[in-house]
Amino acid sequence: MLSYEEALNKALKYTLKQTISTRSPTQSLGRFLARNIYTEHPLPYWNNSAMDGYAIRHDDLKQHAKLSIIDEIPAGHQPQKEITKGTCARIFTGAPMPNGADTVVIQENVDRHQNNITIHTSPLKGANVRKKGEEFSVGDCIATTGTPVRVGLIGLFHALGVTSIPIYESPRIAIISTGDELVDRSQQQNLHLGQIWSSNNHTLISAITSAGGIPIDCGIARDNLTDTIQSFQYALSQNPDLILSTGGVSVGDHDRVQEALLKVGGSLDFWKVRLKPGKPLVLGNIQQTPFFGLPGNPVSALVSFWLFVYPIIRKAIGAKEIFLQSKTVTLSEDIYKRHSRAEFVRVKLSPDGRYAQKTGNQSSAWLSSVAQADALVHIPANERGFSKGSSVAVLLLP
Repeated sequence: MLSYEEALNKALKYTLKQTISTRSPTQSLGRFLARNIYTEHPLPYWNNSAMDGYAIRHDDLKQHAKLSIIDEIPAGHQPQKEITKGTCARIFTGAPMPNGADTVVIQENVDRHQNNITIHTSPLKGANVRKKGEEFSVGDCIATTGTPVRVGLIGLFHALGVTSIPIYESPRIAIISTGDELVDRSQQQNLHLGQIWSSNNHTLISAITSAGGIPIDCGIARDNLTDTIQSFQYALSQNPDLILSTGGVSVGDHDRVQEALLKVGGSLDFWKVRLKPGKPLVLGNIQQTPFFGLPGNPVSALVSFWLFVYPIIRKAIGAKEIFLQSKTVTLSEDIYKRHSRAEFVRVKLSPDGRYAQKTGNQSSAWLSSVAQADALVHIPANERGFSKGSSVAVLLLP
């Protein structure tokens, strides 16, 4: 049985195919750049006014108390006249600066009398002027490979006239749920004795989407070899980049996943990890497609996904940070374990994010323990746990 660290190292050696496509920035929200993006235009495109006011020659402040208004320049319009000695132009925010002018006096510091102004301040030369290229010059790098495309970056791309960008496409992840007890609510409205609603597939659909993948729900495989093999074959027909199954990987008489894996030409890398939750975990290949067999218990399946599958998906989509983010918090209660396996305890953070406490019952069958959780506390295999008041690193859940 592998340690958590050994299993993670093996899992990280599995890489998914990276596909690059070109999309508009607006269609790329949440994706990651596949190469550096450089500017083809300066920003601003030209010298323009940062305020509503009057475009002047700074030298005129020394000699002229009054200036004549010879032009008016709204945003989106071109200057019609050059500013010469003793003249100025009415100008509005974003409008291009006229030739000859180098400074803008804001309108609050000016008295206007018909077509003349009197200035009551002495602004510095260049005041209230946005210079051409002061934010970006031609050839500057806007964003580097692996940068997430967020709302602000989309706005910047469009401001610079960037209409298409290369991004990493999302990998396709097939999901197979196994178990005679599982019932799809869309196909049956009431449970019979011994049945449960299928939830792992819906949980993993959301988890895969959150990680940046495209989930493919391949339905429920019953606990017999033929049905499990057919489910694997159907999953392969969807051309996935990764196949996940939940359940059927333990040591019970009806757990058929490993046997079916070998029957369809798959290979097994490891089975079982010294981990709680998540001991029955399978990693292998099915016809060159990576395969993870997750436990059937809801908590075990989701925690195993976050620990082992999440970073592989993040790597495939070009993310710079592939693991769950971490932060240091203070424990509000003791957190100990009574076994020699590594354990990931589900915790809820205080409103200010400084303190953590367990989310109640930590049974791997209690999905409420993750539904209420904000983070995971890792207790290594060689440690008993942590006492109240301890500072510990937690993994923040997506």
